Amino acid sequence: GLRQDAAARKAEAARWKMVEAAWLVRSKLRKAMLALHGAQRIEALLTTQQALQADTAKLLDEKRKAGEATPFEATQARIALSQTQLLLHDSQRQAAAARVQLAEAVGVSSAALANVSLDFSDLEKTPGDLGTASARRRALTNRADLADQLRLFAAKLAKPGWDPAPVARARAVATAATRGYDA
Repeated sequence: GLRQDAAARKAEAARWKMVEAAWLVRSKLRKAMLALHGAQRIEALLTTQQALQADTAKLLDEKRKAGEATPFEATQARIALSQTQLLLHDSQRQAAAARVQLAEAVGVSSAALANVSLDFSDLEKTPGDLGTASARRRALTNRADLADQLRLFAAKLAKPGWDPAPVARARAVATAATRGYDA
């Protein structure tokens, strides 16, 4: 009877906690993959930009030596090149941190992912247009933690086990606050 019902509710809640844990793992993995993909794309763009700015700095330096460009223009090009190099180093650091984050999400060492080529093609695809209202409704109604909370709430309503102490405490606070205003 009651024990079997309670055990069934607890087993169902445990199943939903497992679904929630799986959702959190997938979420962490996707976040790490997005971070790595973004860092690698930025690194590729900055590598191209660095090569172009190095060529520009070289040309402006040659023009400066020939008297066709001012020293200011050549210096500006070298400064831009240095800034791009700093950004490139930062993006390489971010890519390394994202790779460690991904390895942690998968449960392997970062060395295990060192020579692994990852396919990010699914991250490039966008899902079909759901529409704002539809997307919001799906996000609010299809979450595992929401279903878990509803089951726990139903289990609590089935066997409440009320405690009168919270009511007594609230009454004491209200009474004390009322006396404080009278003074």
